[in-house]
Amino acid sequence: MRFQVRNVLTVSDVSTEPGLKVVIALPPDPGLAGLAAAAPQIQFLGVGIPGLTAAANLSLIGTSGKPVDQQAFLAGYIAAMLSPDFRVGILTQEDNPSALIAEAAFINGVHFYCGLCNPSFAPFYGYPLHIEIPKDAPEGQYPAYADGLARYMVEVAFVYPEIATPDLLDYLYQKDIQIISESLPSEDLRPGWVVSIQPEVISAIQKIFPDLVAGKGGQNLSTPLLLTDINPDLLTEGKQRLVGEVLSDLQAGFIDPGVNP
Repeated sequence: MRFQVRNVLTVSDVSTEPGLKVVIALPPDPGLAGLAAAAPQIQFLGVGIPGLTAAANLSLIGTSGKPVDQQAFLAGYIAAMLSPDFRVGILTQEDNPSALIAEAAFINGVHFYCGLCNPSFAPFYGYPLHIEIPKDAPEGQYPAYADGLARYMVEVAFVYPEIATPDLLDYLYQKDIQIISESLPSEDLRPGWVVSIQPEVISAIQKIFPDLVAGKGGQNLSTPLLLTDINPDLLTEGKQRLVGEVLSDLQAGFIDPGVNP
């Protein structure tokens, strides 16, 4: 088989390319529904493209976007596990529907681990602490908004990926706040970085690819999550095992992040 990368794909391309068996498309949508209808002999796979419906020759991965609910729920569980007095927080973006989902899921993940999660020692603030950064705030102002986490003694924080700028993460690190987010931007932050929780598209493609080659379509898979950049000094082997069990149950549907009515 031959592998080829293209920036544009048309109905003419898929209709005239001899021996073409599988087409994998990433956002933006090249018109997969139309391409699949025009070439029923080819298996199509849409990765992270919303608004599509699986068909006989059209399979999908992560149609609803990144699994922010599972990602934030797991971050809340980890944060509560690492903070002895459950002083944890989340930084999100104002007026962002996905960030609202992340906030609710994070809080549910915290309570899943520790129940009421009341601090045993003063100061007695309400946790988990949630701070929103305005959508129109310049990136250079992000650390100023994050200062609330430090003032309220937050020990572990989840930073919503869309606002996880290097300056903001470095500011949290300088305030001795342990960080959970989607990806480690710099080795300088590694001592205070707990773990990266990343959508793992490659493994999902590898899982479905044999079926596509065999002509079996119509599948709709969720995007799995992968734990990387694990700091074993913070997230020890035993804690990693517990986190792995929760992640498996989340992705198997045994645990619901609790963000849907």
